[in-house]
Amino acid sequence: MSTLKIKLCELNDGDIGSIKSMFHLTTSQRKHEWEIVLSGPADLCIYSFESEKSITAWQSHSSSDGMSVLFSTNLDVDVAVDIVLKKPLRTKNFSEVLNTAAKQIKLAEQLKNYSAEEIALQEIYAAENTENETVVKEKDSIFSAVSKRLTRRQSSHRDLPPINFALPEQTEIQADLILDPIELKQSLQLLLASRDDDALINSVLSNLIPLNRFIIPSKTRQVLLEIYRKSTFPLMRSWEAKVNALDGFSQDDYLKSVQALALLIDELTIGYKILLVEAFEQGSHPKSKEPFLLAINRVAEYSSLTILHSYCFLRRAQAAATNTLHQLYLCCEASKVLDTKVSTKDDQASLSFSSIYNQIILTCIADPFRLTKVDILKLYRLMAKYTQKIVIDLPSEDQKHPHKDSLMGGLFYLDLSGDHLPTSLDRMTNKERSLPDIRILDTHLALAAIERIFQLAASSIDDNVYSSEIQLLKKVIPHLNNSYERQFKRIQSDDDIQVKLVKDLEDIHSALQSSPQDVGNYWNIHNRGLGGMMVSDQNILYSHLDVGDFYGVFEDKKPTSLALIRWLRLNDSNVVMGIELLHGEPHAVHFFLEDEPEQIPALLLRNKKQADTLIAPKGRLNIDEALELTENEKTYIISIDSLIDNSFNYDHFSFSAI
Repeated sequence: MSTLKIKLCELNDGDIGSIKSMFHLTTSQRKHEWEIVLSGPADLCIYSFESEKSITAWQSHSSSDGMSVLFSTNLDVDVAVDIVLKKPLRTKNFSEVLNTAAKQIKLAEQLKNYSAEEIALQEIYAAENTENETVVKEKDSIFSAVSKRLTRRQSSHRDLPPINFALPEQTEIQADLILDPIELKQSLQLLLASRDDDALINSVLSNLIPLNRFIIPSKTRQVLLEIYRKSTFPLMRSWEAKVNALDGFSQDDYLKSVQALALLIDELTIGYKILLVEAFEQGSHPKSKEPFLLAINRVAEYSSLTILHSYCFLRRAQAAATNTLHQLYLCCEASKVLDTKVSTKDDQASLSFSSIYNQIILTCIADPFRLTKVDILKLYRLMAKYTQKIVIDLPSEDQKHPHKDSLMGGLFYLDLSGDHLPTSLDRMTNKERSLPDIRILDTHLALAAIERIFQLAASSIDDNVYSSEIQLLKKVIPHLNNSYERQFKRIQSDDDIQVKLVKDLEDIHSALQSSPQDVGNYWNIHNRGLGGMMVSDQNILYSHLDVGDFYGVFEDKKPTSLALIRWLRLNDSNVVMGIELLHGEPHAVHFFLEDEPEQIPALLLRNKKQADTLIAPKGRLNIDEALELTENEKTYIISIDSLIDNSFNYDHFSFSAI
């Protein structure tokens, strides 16, 4: 068979670089000759739905254009493609895709010369001849898999629990990589000086991805990883600015930036996992070998950042990262190094494993999906104050066999054998109480420290000293002491029930005056109660959504209402959120400001049982300010009393009529 061609169809530069790098790395693993082209006929066409141009190219793809491949982060897609190539690329899945495609292309060429009857006979004969061979191959593959797992789990230290990580295959293939520390530092310093985050991430990944798939000495790997870590440290420290900057991105650019950062964290984790597994297999012990403990703490650090990244960008908490942290906890607990710090020349104040683990665990308990993206980052940093004020220990006899009057507040259980986050102790089953890897997490000391903060704030002359910290702590206290309960009972809805949600004040204002048909999106209602509902939508542009945003709720045969997003997450491409309905019915009003000729839209929230309130564009009104409101042809003067609530794009005020 002649050389086969791969065409990269309007992919972005990052995807092209990733595929070309992996193409070079898998030379020896491919069973057929391939070459990459950017135009002309090809046997394999690779598309990405993260690029509008690539989507357009895919839409014009026909069977005569060769096999179609979708380069995607999700294997479960519902579009007509021949193959889905999973991101991030790995040598194994990339070479397997090419080898499988080559076989199918070869078979298709052979079948052109046979009739349908001849093809059917060939398939029957092939099935009969390979039946016995399949049984042998399955036995061999099972034995091989078990052997590899045992290799990863064995250690000369019987006091340590097993470590089981999924790592990429490593080969001895050489590539055009920077392995000299001095040269690597110089190349990264130039990128750091340019302050181009995207260029820095792409450059690091172009070297780090293949580095994690090569067999090199552990000391060399550690030196290089520490250089990469130091060069990318500013990126990890500037998430808040990154989150704010992403608000102005298009959906495609948002996804690219989010995925690039996630891939960087993932590859840094993999690099340190390789060091950890190598030390484990060589019989090293965390208590006596500092490089081993350093690798453990680095893996914990980047696994925590993986979980934090998921929360910040609406993904579910990463189960694999959680499982990694649990495994490392058991290892450090057995080694008695939970609180041991490791110092290096460039990192004199390294954190202990318990500090890293406790910080992310506390963050997870606080239910970050109920916070804004910026508040999630603030919460993570704030929880660093309380890492030494929680206790994780084996369950006591009272906790294994609790009485009806046993106190459960502030107590959670951890199943360190799995990938689950802490769960309230009162939900632990009888079976779980006797499992060996169950630990009890007690937050009472942290809760006492938080209560002390509240007392100091109450006695402080300066209201601003603790204000932002207290506002955040008040939101998460019900979760830290596991006392949070849903205020309203929810009733499941039929699958075909929908509601029209209109986002942004101006669009809601316009929809109230005319019709919501031209704005907003239809959302599926999953359940609802007196105070709110749970809804989802597959077609929404979610990059600009955040907790605290408000919507106009337009439903057939019901009065229009307003709602706030109380929690928000992304399941694959499906946006799911819980919204709380505000009391009252919104009415479109206008007001004028001095020196501004145009009227400004606002929403008057009219309530039969409470005083009316006003929702205005962010930053346009001040407390004690008097203004003239116009509703239809009626005009009246009001004075702004106090701020009830606010977000990045609106302010909600109480007011008095003058």
